[in-house]
Amino acid sequence: MEVKDLLRKLTKDDVIHILTELYNLNYIHDKQGNVIFESACHGSANYKLYYYEGEDGGRFHCYVCGTHGNLIDLLVELSGYTFQEAMQSIGKVLGINVNTRKRVRGLNLGIEENKDMDFLSIHNRKIRETRRIETFYDDSVLSRFDEVYPLCWQQEGIDGYTAEKFDLRFDHNHNRAIIPVRNLDGKLIGIRVRNFDEQTVERGFKYMPLEFQGESYRFPTSTTLYGLYENQHTIRAKRKAVIVEGEKSVATLDSYYQGKCFALATYGTNFSHVHRDELLKLGVSEVTIAWDKEYCEEYYDEKYNGSKEQKLMFSYFEKLKKVCKLLHSYMTVNLIIDFDNELSMKDAPCDKGKQTFESLMKKKITISDVDEDFEELFGV
Repeated sequence: MEVKDLLRKLTKDDVIHILTELYNLNYIHDKQGNVIFESACHGSANYKLYYYEGEDGGRFHCYVCGTHGNLIDLLVELSGYTFQEAMQSIGKVLGINVNTRKRVRGLNLGIEENKDMDFLSIHNRKIRETRRIETFYDDSVLSRFDEVYPLCWQQEGIDGYTAEKFDLRFDHNHNRAIIPVRNLDGKLIGIRVRNFDEQTVERGFKYMPLEFQGESYRFPTSTTLYGLYENQHTIRAKRKAVIVEGEKSVATLDSYYQGKCFALATYGTNFSHVHRDELLKLGVSEVTIAWDKEYCEEYYDEKYNGSKEQKLMFSYFEKLKKVCKLLHSYMTVNLIIDFDNELSMKDAPCDKGKQTFESLMKKKITISDVDEDFEELFGV
């Protein structure tokens, strides 16, 4: 069976299952029934990544960054997989045994697994190496932008030393911050921009890959940890990491703690096994998840039953639960949960200042049993 024949067999439910399993993506439907995923292609929680069904396996299209292609193309874009690795990922999620030597030569559906020895995997901490294709860019492009950073970021607590550490810059011609992204070895693998033009932000282009002089500086946000290069020494020394959503939170925490920061950003709430393996490579034994606040106790009231607010809150907790399950067998997992209303809705845990962040850290919850704890704490 050729690859195109396999793609034709994929149903819409298969596609949803694959993307939620691999990348923990939320999704909605439009009025025509098309599936719209969170825009993991450019690290946004907005629903702009459309999936259109078709006889050839369907097509994805992002109406913000322009990502386009079939499911294999999308996996290559999101994870930097080779073609073969993308196919193997599909097969693993669906329980299909595929041979990816040039073409798929056979499918074995409904393979029964021997689970008698599953308990041994609980103690297996060996990291499975995943080869990723990284694109490296010439650092000289950064010299085209001013070595300053937004005044509003300075007012929110980011100091000049942090701006220099992360090489933050500004493009006055387009009113946008320039955010370089580096791998563990310090090589430039991409550049993001934070737009400040109000009309641009309202159109959904708050954060975007840099497009400059005909070249795109895109990178797979769904498998990249921001701050990995800059904060690796502190993380290795402390064997701890704080996982936040955005680059600005990493920079803010770095300024709070005068460069001794162990925060990393995942560009939203999408967390994959690749992220986990990067943490293990750094020797992390304790992780604290510090996502933006998307919940409040009021949403548990009967008047909110079935409401959009309540559904979004439970979806948030379900997503958090998946991340905890991914990490729990490998390290101690803590959660920052603010039911004392020290934060406002949509706030990151560091948005209200260092004192508030430290208060939240003191009250963090350590997960001992994922299913039982989430049922007791959040009702999911």
